[in-house]
Amino acid sequence: LERVDFQATLVSVDLMRTRDLVEEFTRKSLISGDPEYASMSREYERDFKEILEKLQPLATSEKERKEIERLTGFWNQFTEDISRHRESQLKPDEIPPPALMEHLDRLRTQAQTVYNATQETIESEIQNSASTSAQAQWISLSAAALSLILSCLVSFVIIRSIAEPLRNLTQGTRAIAE
Repeated sequence: LERVDFQATLVSVDLMRTRDLVEEFTRKSLISGDPEYASMSREYERDFKEILEKLQPLATSEKERKEIERLTGFWNQFTEDISRHRESQLKPDEIPPPALMEHLDRLRTQAQTVYNATQETIESEIQNSASTSAQAQWISLSAAALSLILSCLVSFVIIRSIAEPLRNLTQGTRAIAE
């Protein structure tokens, strides 16, 4: 179990929480045009990027690495599109652009997929650990049984090697006594 690292799972939970905040403040900034919301949105975007960078080296399985890579690609697409939209936006939108909302939906789905991949890796490591534990238990029981059998054989040989001379001594003592 020492190989099980819950850090990737904790970071992926933080990533999902931050993604939710990115979505919330992106929507608010696009709809209201409030510079404070836009500032908060950019701040959470930086946080998301930092968390994503922190998550990448924590991946221990190929599936985790692949899903994190996909999430990074989706994130890069989103940041490019939101930057272009912010530069071209003259007035607030009543409804956020569908393309940006699709990016956010993809990010939500992929962040959940990354979390699931980290969970699967942990479950796999736990199963491997249980299998190794069962194998070690079998080896220990086999060694104990073999030791018991060997000690019985050695005891039998020692008892026979002592018993024969004692019988001879007893017969000799009786012969002298008669």
